Amino acid sequence: MADGCKLAFKRWVPEAAKSELQRLAEEPGANYRLLQHLASHEVMREVWEKLPKAARGKECLLIRQAYAVALIAQAWQKLEYFRKKSSLQNAKKAARSASKLLDAMKQTGGDAVALSSLVEQVTMFYALQTSSTKGSWRRAPS
Repeated sequence: MADGCKLAFKRWVPEAAKSELQRLAEEPGANYRLLQHLASHEVMREVWEKLPKAARGKECLLIRQAYAVALIAQAWQKLEYFRKKSSLQNAKKAARSASKLLDAMKQTGGDAVALSSLVEQVTMFYALQTSSTKGSWRRAPS
């Protein structure tokens, strides 16, 4: 066991919880910060105090569940962040902006015909990139 994996427990943490927390901390890729939080946060004192007598000595089960749920929540947050900040969202924005620019150029008259054709192709490119996640790639008009 590496010294970096040794958790600092509060006195009130039950032995079964301590052993489970330490076991999890020693696993490769463990979320040490989260485990340390479970080992020392004051809220956990209330959890242990309010635990029914029948559950005493089985606190390791609660630790396993809490840790698993926290890892799932963290993964979900990463997915949500990616969904909001991904290139798909950027492609949608680019397609909308190019479409607005194209509309404005068409309103200005014939001087912008060549440029409007280019902007139309860019609009189509980003629109197709946006729909690519649905498996509907089509060839942009040339």
